[in-house]
Amino acid sequence: LVGCETAEYLAEKGKKVTITRRGAALATKMSPVLRAMQIDRLAAAGVRMLPGVKYQRATDKGLVVVDSQSKEELLEADTIVVAAGSQPNNALSRTMEGKAPQTHLIGDCVEARGILEAVADGARAGMAI
Repeated sequence: LVGCETAEYLAEKGKKVTITRRGAALATKMSPVLRAMQIDRLAAAGVRMLPGVKYQRATDKGLVVVDSQSKEELLEADTIVVAAGSQPNNALSRTMEGKAPQTHLIGDCVEARGILEAVADGARAGMAI
């Protein structure tokens, strides 16, 4: 999902974008309706989508991949963005320990998830205060 969102953002800024993934499909952790909308926006923005590739190497000319038919291809690029997932970061909450009467962790500092989960966390925190 982060890769798709980043690809869409870069394409909107006028960049030529190719998005790749080792898995067979893109944006698999989205609901089917939102996923279809995301894929449609990428296609409309001219993003080339290459799921099911194997990464061979990065070179000074771009990224070399092997597609599902075992064909090697150089994806010419001046920049390669790696979207390899996220990890929670709750360092700020640890610095607040003992300095505030209570703290509530919400969003990605709990676990890398989507906006809906973050909003639900915030709602629960608000009700608890």
